[in-house]
Amino acid sequence: MDWPAIHVPTLTLAMVGGFGLMVLQIALSGWRSLPRRETLSWIGVCAALLASAALFALRRQLPEWLLVLTSNAILGLGLLAMVWTVLQLLDIAPRWRVVVGAFVLYAAVVLLSLGLPQSKRIALTTAAAASFLLPLVVTVLRRGWGVGSALRSIGLALVALELVLCWRALDALMYPQDYQNLAGQLFAPLGQGLSMLLLMLAVLGVGFGYVLAAHERAHKELHRLATRDPLTGCRNRRRLDQIMNAELARLHRGGSVLSFMLIDLDDFKALNDQLGHGVGDAALRHVVKLLRQRLRATDKLARMGGEEFGVVLPSTDAAGALQVAAQVRRALHEQPLPLPDGSTRKLTASIGIVTLPTGTQANRHAVYEAADKAMYEAKRGGKDGARASGWMDL
Repeated sequence: MDWPAIHVPTLTLAMVGGFGLMVLQIALSGWRSLPRRETLSWIGVCAALLASAALFALRRQLPEWLLVLTSNAILGLGLLAMVWTVLQLLDIAPRWRVVVGAFVLYAAVVLLSLGLPQSKRIALTTAAAASFLLPLVVTVLRRGWGVGSALRSIGLALVALELVLCWRALDALMYPQDYQNLAGQLFAPLGQGLSMLLLMLAVLGVGFGYVLAAHERAHKELHRLATRDPLTGCRNRRRLDQIMNAELARLHRGGSVLSFMLIDLDDFKALNDQLGHGVGDAALRHVVKLLRQRLRATDKLARMGGEEFGVVLPSTDAAGALQVAAQVRRALHEQPLPLPDGSTRKLTASIGIVTLPTGTQANRHAVYEAADKAMYEAKRGGKDGARASGWMDL
């Protein structure tokens, strides 16, 4: 059975157009919103692939040795840039000795293959490219699969790229007659032409997946900046408001009891004035660390502003909330704040607690106000204490 052949000029035009489209998309969509170095690297990847396609189009006008060296060098540099950029997406620092060593090995294989017949040369250089990319494929599948859908798409595209490279190398060994005299062919045998087409599609999949993953990462970073306190890393007031609204809506629908705890560090202004704002910032981070160690996974901690922290305690009654407050105060006593001179400073907190029952009609502003009143009662009682406000006060 005669398999259909692929028109080489059409395939070349598709490769040039595809890689050119990828350059355009990355340049337009990533120039303002993505890291400049990563964007430039991916444009470099696309430019290298575009140059390889252009060299293939000019294969009749170039000496064979020059075509082989130039195309493989450009392709290798493009693969090197791809490795660097994908590792940046995963926040993995490249081991440059390993990466450069692998690239040098790839280049040596290309040079050694110059004296071989064309089919064996294609098989060897293609296998070398597959070997060079294999560690990246394994890394993306292991480290990036659970990060997001865009990174999963990059992993699948890299797997496809690896499989097509292996298939092309094997096909060149099994059917050497299909890989001879590439410069003079107008129609390529199915194995050769289809492998080139699938290689182009796999690389395009990696490139477009990078754009999606980079935008997904930027979106997550914006969300983190909008919902996290930059000093302590815990939730900010905006995120706390969203959580309280959701919890109060759950109570209104018949959910179980809810407690809210307002924690205010005692004499924090005096600490800042005496020891400086650097120590004050360290004190806030210290308190957040202690709180996280003693809160449940379902509890929600947020910095409300200044030295005030709010804690949402789902399914916790007043007695349970007072027990949590006692644990927080005990932790502050047992683990004082380390100071730069080697001494320590004991921190204390006044805590106000509000507990709400099923079916409550209270809004978050009323909850905050009641907790604030209870906290000031603790202040007036001598500080370093906790007071619970009954839900009926709301």
